[in-house]
Amino acid sequence: MGLSIGLDTAISGLRAMQLAIDTAAHNVANADTQGYSRQEVVFRAIPPVQDRNSAPNAPLRMLGMGVDSGRIRRLRDTLLDVQYRDAHRIHEQYHAEATALGQAEVILNEPSDQGLQQLMAGFFNTFRDLTSRPESIAARAAAVEQGATLAASFNRAGQMLVSQRSDLDASIEVKVTEINKLAGELAELNKQIRMASVSGVSANDLMDRRDVVLDELAGLAGVTVQNGADDTVDVYLGARALVSGTTVDALAAVPDPLNANLRQVVWASDSAASGITSGEIAGILKSRDVHVTGLLNALDELAQAIIAGVNAHHQNGTGLDGTTGLDFFTGTGALDVAVNQTLRDEPGKLGIADAIDEPGNANTARLIAGVQNELLLGGGTTTVEDFYRATVATLGVNSQQAMLQRDNQDLLARHIDTARQSVMGVSLDEEMTNLMKGQHAYQAVAKVISTVDEILDTLINRTA
Repeated sequence: MGLSIGLDTAISGLRAMQLAIDTAAHNVANADTQGYSRQEVVFRAIPPVQDRNSAPNAPLRMLGMGVDSGRIRRLRDTLLDVQYRDAHRIHEQYHAEATALGQAEVILNEPSDQGLQQLMAGFFNTFRDLTSRPESIAARAAAVEQGATLAASFNRAGQMLVSQRSDLDASIEVKVTEINKLAGELAELNKQIRMASVSGVSANDLMDRRDVVLDELAGLAGVTVQNGADDTVDVYLGARALVSGTTVDALAAVPDPLNANLRQVVWASDSAASGITSGEIAGILKSRDVHVTGLLNALDELAQAIIAGVNAHHQNGTGLDGTTGLDFFTGTGALDVAVNQTLRDEPGKLGIADAIDEPGNANTARLIAGVQNELLLGGGTTTVEDFYRATVATLGVNSQQAMLQRDNQDLLARHIDTARQSVMGVSLDEEMTNLMKGQHAYQAVAKVISTVDEILDTLINRTA
């Protein structure tokens, strides 16, 4: 029985070394595969078997039966995965906000000669110029055209903000579709991993792909992960499961009851609120509903104050031909404010005087110029220029904070991922060493078989 044990032991060694070589080759082949976790064979000595024909303390009774190499483990640190996903979801949220705020800063284009701040100042200055030459048609035309330029700037900024908000809204539906697709893939991976687990087959590569999906879901919606049965995982949004084993509770982007032009994210099965509070979608929602909508409302409020303030004085003003009661601006806000077409066609009708038949009277022009310094906003505490400066300053602060948080979280996520890669990443140098070790061990075990073969030959063929 001794020689038989030797052969069995050697065969187990050959199989083990072959598996070790195959595993190293698999690692090398996937060195650049996203999310791949380095694998290694777990060796375990096979304990001796009891031979009923041998004496209780016989040496063969105490001899092991070789090596068991039935398990290949995946080198992965679960805690680092959790930390990375936490940092990644926050990074993606602030990245979405920083991107949207940066676009809004480009739209307002402040400070610049073509920004609203300079155009407002230029508009009111043209009325100050009229006080020294109220009868000049050229000066009147300049005031009208400066007003048209200011109105066009309001229109452009408002329309671009509306377009940005629409783009953000459309991206929400795209992201929800992406989440549902990833959730479906995760459920299918859970199914395959469960089948492998029950069958005793290695599911390491399936688990690697599942971790990639979990990283993406964390970045999109800030999901949390809990371990389920048979090596499956459950994924939660808040207190509700997006994926439970092999079952998916999908999301949907539907019209908001309070604003049919915008979408809200709900659970498709019962239209309950999704509960997304972090991740890229949370950043998009905040950018759309807080940052961009807030800017659009501020522009509307500013435009309305200028429209009301200028029109209140111009309606009481008188043109060169005695015309009175005209509005200087038409429209109700940033999107539709415009200069009265009558004034553009006939600048002489501009209401500069406060009395008929007094072409040298510029009292109304002084009042319109004074709108610049009237406390029309903030409940009667803020001028139009101060209000706009505060709006731009708030935008700048929000943008800087979002970029700072984005960069900080990016640095943290990179640091954690570096630590994660130190555990799961493939080192080609190390794998080459493992290949050499496996090769030499294989040769040594083959030598054992050769030696046993020689012993058997001596016993069978050379013994008289």
